[in-house]
Amino acid sequence: MRKLMVAVGLLAVVSLSGCIGVVMDLLAPEIDNVVSDEKFKPDPDFAKGQPQRLLARPLTAADIGKVPGVVWLEFIVGPKSNMGGTASGFMVEYAGKPHIVSAGHITKSRGRAFMAIYAYWSEGQKRPEEVEIVVADEALDVALLRFKDPNFRYSGPYPPIGSSAALKKGDKIFPFGSPFGYDFSVREGVVTKLDFGLNHKGVTQPQLIMHDATCNPGDSGGPIFNELGEVVGITVMGINPMAYSRFTTTITGSIPIDDVKTVLRKAKKAGYVEHGRIGWKLYATAELNPLNYKDKGFPEPKRGGLMVYELKSDGPAQEAGLNVGDIIIAIDGRAPANYNEAARYVLFEKDKADEVEVRVYRETHWVVQDIRRDEKGYWTVYYVPMMKPEELFFKVKLE
Repeated sequence: MRKLMVAVGLLAVVSLSGCIGVVMDLLAPEIDNVVSDEKFKPDPDFAKGQPQRLLARPLTAADIGKVPGVVWLEFIVGPKSNMGGTASGFMVEYAGKPHIVSAGHITKSRGRAFMAIYAYWSEGQKRPEEVEIVVADEALDVALLRFKDPNFRYSGPYPPIGSSAALKKGDKIFPFGSPFGYDFSVREGVVTKLDFGLNHKGVTQPQLIMHDATCNPGDSGGPIFNELGEVVGITVMGINPMAYSRFTTTITGSIPIDDVKTVLRKAKKAGYVEHGRIGWKLYATAELNPLNYKDKGFPEPKRGGLMVYELKSDGPAQEAGLNVGDIIIAIDGRAPANYNEAARYVLFEKDKADEVEVRVYRETHWVVQDIRRDEKGYWTVYYVPMMKPEELFFKVKLE
């Protein structure tokens, strides 16, 4: 049921991008700050082949606090160099040049375009440098920034990029960012949950790393380090149940670094990364209770698996013929073990306008009348429930 709360909108999801929207007029239209550049060179091999680090002991928060290459981003909206927002990020080498990775939602401001974005460093570089947003992914909330000075040279080492696949519940992590613009604040926490995906107001996250370390506006895009000193995620959002907002603090969600790497390898040009969308919400049948099925108007299915719980009106899945209540057996011959796996396949391995074959188990229910004598000998009308189970194939063209 905790996952269902997300689907029906009982959770407030807050992007941690900083003061943008507070300094500016909240009712102003959003301005896109992503640049377009035909000379942009994508890097399909981004962050591949980094060696495993061997350390004599696990690192502490004090060690992480000395890591170079963590970035504080300052957004200037003018006209007199007024700071319109703040965020975080970290240095990466992309296509052989220094870049910054941050959160995708920093790309939009309200009312005015950014006059400039400046980067400051935790260690090493002393002078701020102007940067611009060159790639953004709204669905996965990832952004890539480059330096406006083509001759800029980064003098410090890059933070090692690890893998989020090895993370376990209870592992120690260290968020490093600039909450509320208080630059370069390191914190310590543990991973509290990993098997959690989010689909809220068009934002799709196949998986979030949930942890208990405090993060606030301004931390968006900041790296999450493990005890090896490797980046294993980036901070993107806080989740706060509205019904309990007076009694709880916000839970922080971070994007796994493996998903970040996939997004940046998928980029083909400057601008926005496009993903195919299938237009459904899936939940494992084991996560649903009898009232969930009653609300949807059908009985609990005889077979377990990933059930289509909602369909986007006129979306690809609905247009192809899928129904709410269908159980996903396979997508292009692959049997998804969970929502995360299904979402990753559609988002990362397929593109817009691609076609996928979806195999489903469907139960068709109806009632027939049966007139027969009851135990006292009277002719009586009985309503007998009937059910037809079948397996069906659908071709879905992603939008």
